[in-house]
Order: sequence, then structure tokens, then C-alpha cells
Amino acid sequence: MMEKKQIHIRFNNRNDNDNPLPWRVLTKCDEVDGVLQFTQEFAAEVRFHAPVVTSEDQVAAGVYKWHIRSVGYVSWLGDVCYVTEQAGSPMASPGAASG
Repeated sequence: MMEKKQIHIRFNNRNDNDNPLPWRVLTKCDEVDGVLQFTQEFAAEVRFHAPVVTSEDQVAAGVYKWHIRSVGYVSWLGDVCYVTEQAGSPMASPGAASG
């Protein structure tokens, strides 16, 4: 069963791993001493069908980054990441493919 996750999106401006995809999709897995712990994937595009906010988050001791943040169900279609309020395929709802 899918569960909602806290997702943080950041532009991949450092590209130190030769990854051509422009968006870092960071899934929060923990927080230790105020520092967020993430798993990271890369996307060509991120489509939100859930509320979003901006946030400044501590990603290492004393290092802060700005993100677009949302809580929702995460799914992938190729290299496109979808974050939705409802579980299930984002392509199932009318207009979901529009930008």
C-alpha cells in the first residue's frame, strides 16, 4: 500500500554526477539534530497535484537550501515524477497531464 511522503524538490545546479536531469527529488526519511535526511532521485519534470510551499531546510550542519515542498503520494512515469493528494495513477484524473 502506498503512503504519503514528504517531498522536497530542488534544481540540480551542481550536477556533479553527470546526471542530465534538472530536478532533484528528495524524499524525507528522517531528521537528525535538525538536519533533514533524504533519499534522492532525479527527474526531467515534477508535476504536482497536491499543495506546495517553499521552505528553507538544513541539509547538512549549517548548510541550508531552498526547496519546493509537498506531502503526497509519489509515482513515476519514466523520468517524470508525480506528487498527488490521492493514491493511484496521476494519469487517471482528467487534466493530470497538463502542465
